Amino acid sequence: MVRKRVIVFFGILLFLVIALQNTKVFATNYPYRTLNVTLHSALKDYLSNYRKEEYISGLAMSVSLPGEKIRNFYVGKTRFGRKGRRISGRSLFQIGGITQTFVSAIILKLAAEKKMSIYSSTGRWLREFKAWSDIPIRKLLNMTSGIPNYAETQVFYKTEEKQIKTAWTRRQLVNLVYPANKNAPAMKQGYHYAYTNYLLAGLMIHTVTGYSFKYALKHMVIDKLRLRNTFYSDGFYPTNVRKRRVHGYYSNESVMPRLYHRDVTQNNLSWLGTAGAMMSTPEDVTIWTRALFSGKFLPEKQMKQMLQLVSTKTGKHVAKATKDDPMASGLGFLQKYVPGIGNFWYAEAQTLGYRTLVFYAPKSKMIITICTNSAVDKKAGQDHLMPFVEEIYKLLIASRSEH
Repeated sequence: MVRKRVIVFFGILLFLVIALQNTKVFATNYPYRTLNVTLHSALKDYLSNYRKEEYISGLAMSVSLPGEKIRNFYVGKTRFGRKGRRISGRSLFQIGGITQTFVSAIILKLAAEKKMSIYSSTGRWLREFKAWSDIPIRKLLNMTSGIPNYAETQVFYKTEEKQIKTAWTRRQLVNLVYPANKNAPAMKQGYHYAYTNYLLAGLMIHTVTGYSFKYALKHMVIDKLRLRNTFYSDGFYPTNVRKRRVHGYYSNESVMPRLYHRDVTQNNLSWLGTAGAMMSTPEDVTIWTRALFSGKFLPEKQMKQMLQLVSTKTGKHVAKATKDDPMASGLGFLQKYVPGIGNFWYAEAQTLGYRTLVFYAPKSKMIITICTNSAVDKKAGQDHLMPFVEEIYKLLIASRSEH
């Protein structure tokens, strides 16, 4: 009797397998599984190829195709050595300048509520910085204000190189480049990337709302979009967040050689503040990017303002990035033109020990976000994330055309 039941059971199982092979359900799942294997293999290859050059122990990547669940991929460990754990969906990375996309969006949200305007002057909200009072807020957000970057001063480099746990105040950071300081660098021309712009923008959010940026971020963005793995602190993070961090490593010998190949996970993020002190996962960054570009967070008018461009070459307004002028800046996001791909939006970030890149292609509506755990010498060509993401995008397009 038992033997007969076993034979019947396996007969039914065989029938179901044969039936599934002839259904659309199996047909749609098969390429999904194949693509996932390919993407995971590509990420493993990146770690294998650049582990030593970039000094990374692991990566995490999220891929979002329209109408599909986000695909997440993890390779490597949270740190070098035996204590490293496998990177997972709970592993947190510093996302640096991606924070600026949140700051810009919150300011535009306040503008939509008639509480402020990006065309008004900085001095209307920040009276203490009189030397910069005539600069429009919009120019802070698209990096054409001319204000220098405090993170490029020798005082900053020497202080951080000596002690990565240094607690900076906003005033100390701004004073490094404020004209009243005789050692302050001269104002810049055209487009110039500067954390100082977004430190000031964060102060404006506080002035307009009466709340800290941390409170505004949580209640205006994190809670509404259910970003359960996104956090902000302009100093040290609480224990429950610190335990989930991937360790970060500094690998740029040309700038702060004493930190070369050191674990900088304990870096005090007060130096970044609203310019880049958030922590998150590639999946949460992907959810945020989808919410923005699908119109779920900002009204159409403010989203158009966010995507108005200036050339990173000239600082002048342009309609789009082109072959002759391939890089342009919006408010937080940049646009790039690449032959064979066309125009896409992206934001990239690097802190003392982490890098993040988020890519959005408007035609296909695909999003790719990747995080890893080192800071590198970009000028020396040590960063390979952008070429990798561009190749991943081509792979995704090819997979779509095949099915």
